[in-house]
Amino acid sequence: MQDIHSSVSALQYYSGVQPSVRGRHVYMQFSSHQELTTDQSSHSRNSDQESEPNRILLVTVHHVLYPISVEILHQVFKAYGYVEKIVKFQKSAGFQALIQYQSRHEAVEALAALHGRNIYDGCCQLDIQYSKYEL
Repeated sequence: MQDIHSSVSALQYYSGVQPSVRGRHVYMQFSSHQELTTDQSSHSRNSDQESEPNRILLVTVHHVLYPISVEILHQVFKAYGYVEKIVKFQKSAGFQALIQYQSRHEAVEALAALHGRNIYDGCCQLDIQYSKYEL
């Protein structure tokens, strides 16, 4: 934001209204940084935000209108390789699951094909990233 007054005004306004971008909820809070940069050294320091490709995917499902079971997740993800393990859980971000493939290549293909797609028409949107956790 241009100044602190604009930031405070925006946060106050959106405390009573749920903002969204392209149908996805946006959450705002004050940052501990005084400015944002696109410096490459800054990007590498924040590597925990974007994990390196590995064989485990962290899947967040948005707009859940129907129950999501391990069997349903397996049906969706098995098309891209051998799924070794699936762990599902509920976090503040919503419904999440860890999907472990036999190889990194399979996980890379699944992420490329499924990120942003819906399990069902109009709902259960998949938000996928590489996990920094081992199963």
